[in-house]
Amino acid sequence: MRPNRTTPRWKISANWATKARVGVAILGGLIFTSVPAQADNEAAEKAYDAGDYDTAIVNWLAEAEAGDPVAQYNVATLFRMGKGTDPNPEASIRWYTRAAEQGHLASQTNLGRIFMNGDGVERDPAAAHAWFQRAAEEDFAPAQFYLGELYSNGIGVPVDLEQAHAFYLESAEQGLPDAAFRLSHMYRLGNGVDADADEARKWIVRAAASGYAEAQHELGGLYYRGEGGDPDPVRAYFWFFHAARGGFAKAEDMRDMIAATLTDEQREELSEISKEVVRIRREELDR
Repeated sequence: MRPNRTTPRWKISANWATKARVGVAILGGLIFTSVPAQADNEAAEKAYDAGDYDTAIVNWLAEAEAGDPVAQYNVATLFRMGKGTDPNPEASIRWYTRAAEQGHLASQTNLGRIFMNGDGVERDPAAAHAWFQRAAEEDFAPAQFYLGELYSNGIGVPVDLEQAHAFYLESAEQGLPDAAFRLSHMYRLGNGVDADADEARKWIVRAAASGYAEAQHELGGLYYRGEGGDPDPVRAYFWFFHAARGGFAKAEDMRDMIAATLTDEQREELSEISKEVVRIRREELDR
């Protein structure tokens, strides 16, 4: 059941983040062609960028009907989001399925999410598992993450924390911050693995450096409390600041409280921390 390690690895920098305009685990945005596109695809992309969703869906529908899996994915997503049309879960599932049956990995994964959550259909954990498995066998990191979720929470399968860990690890090693965050908790709490504070810190740092706001907030708390070392208000402030900027409202009070106590010398340290985080992020993208 574990991913086939002989297949090409999915990489954020090459195959997802440069094509989708959403967070990597959400799989909710549009994919834009990275090869010479048909005229209808080009017109759809321009219309979507301009906020003209009515025109975008009309043009993508033409390519979707012709069998283009990327256009089928985009049409499915517009039907799901209700852009350029009324929300239509049935149409969304139909188009995701047509793309998924052609091997489109994001469509396979979105179908898994739909059946896992019962979005517009009856919940079907077995179908969710099957679609996630198909994409995970091609080393698609979001699908590996969601298989980890199924095994971690016993959704349609018995709880199997060892299996969950294996899938989270496959996903996190390819740079998916959601999976890195899950791993950090498993190592911190000893769930399915031996507790390991160093591994827990490594994975939460990688998640935070990738922009995962909840991980940034949690890491700020670790530095503030001095867990794993002496309290470090500068690093705590850095991570609370970025968590708040990323929309994690709970970080705002801590950010403001620490900011009022920082000296000029401590503020000068922030630029060095930023350089360190950029280096970590580049290492993630190069994996």
